[in-house]
Amino acid sequence: MQKSVVRIVFVSLFLFCTMDTFAQVKRPSEGNEDWRLLIKAQNCFISGDFGSALSYAEAAKQSRRQQIDWEVYTLENTLKNSRIRKANDKLDVVLTELKTYSTAASEIAESYVAQKGIDFFDNSFTKLVTYVESLHVYPEADCLVGKVYELDGETTLAIQFLQDAYRNADKLNVSDERYDILYHLAMLSYNTGDDESYETYLLLILKDDPQYTNTAYLNALVRTISTDKPGTMEKFFKLYRSNRDVSLKSLASIAEYYAGLGEDAKSLRASALGSVIAFTMMYETLQERLTAWEYTDLPSMLKDASMYADILQWGNENNVWKLFCEFGDAVLQSGCLIFSNELFTALAEGLPEEYWRKRAENRLVR
Repeated sequence: MQKSVVRIVFVSLFLFCTMDTFAQVKRPSEGNEDWRLLIKAQNCFISGDFGSALSYAEAAKQSRRQQIDWEVYTLENTLKNSRIRKANDKLDVVLTELKTYSTAASEIAESYVAQKGIDFFDNSFTKLVTYVESLHVYPEADCLVGKVYELDGETTLAIQFLQDAYRNADKLNVSDERYDILYHLAMLSYNTGDDESYETYLLLILKDDPQYTNTAYLNALVRTISTDKPGTMEKFFKLYRSNRDVSLKSLASIAEYYAGLGEDAKSLRASALGSVIAFTMMYETLQERLTAWEYTDLPSMLKDASMYADILQWGNENNVWKLFCEFGDAVLQSGCLIFSNELFTALAEGLPEEYWRKRAENRLVR
């Protein structure tokens, strides 16, 4: 009798706890959605209120978990319906049945199919639910938390959160944000003297660059440079184009890194491609903004670009002026004096900042 009472009490408690858990499975309230909280965190970060940025970012992560818990529960709950079970896990059939059975589940499932396509889930309802379960993570929020700790000097914590963000980079809303995460990890590695990780993170950014990974393309850049005749420098910038700006800072950093190691060939290739990208970005921007604009020569283009405050800011943030000078150094180191002199002459005349103009002028071989 006593065992029966204990069993009844246990079952009652289990049912109560289960019902209570289900009762708590609900989506975040309006105004507390993960994306809204992340925007608040980002705004606080920009304004320098790092404590609030951290709080909102953590709240955004909690809201994301709550949203996904609710979505998974809503989707799994549809399996109580015999018509859904009879669909035999075929997602296209389930989608049709959900329209009449559950508006919420239908909206959730349709939204993911619209994003990824039905083939992404192999037309399996189970795989769709499994995918939704994997979205508990919020890499954008982890990235922001990592940046807060980075500014606070908490390097270990910063690396931990940024690594978490990169580990879940396939869940980023904007895929290219992975490169920003990797660059921050690279800089943290550099600041801690971890040269191996520094190079690794920079190369992870560049592994997706179709030009950097194309040996034939890089060899073509070097062959043109090594022609080393009057006019070769201008010919170089007229021949090659690349607008993959996400590679720019990484190429500038790794070119300098390889130069410091005495790996001149690698430094030349990285700085050459980086300079092509920087040139292309300015060239295309000026063409878009000035309808009658035509390219004449490098110093003139640099002067035209310097009229725009946003281009100047972009150049400073991406170390573009330094990159051009490093390219000249790498060319000079390779023994191509004519090309390097033509480049340094153009930079000394056209760069927007006096420091780098003088730097270029001092590198001229008289």
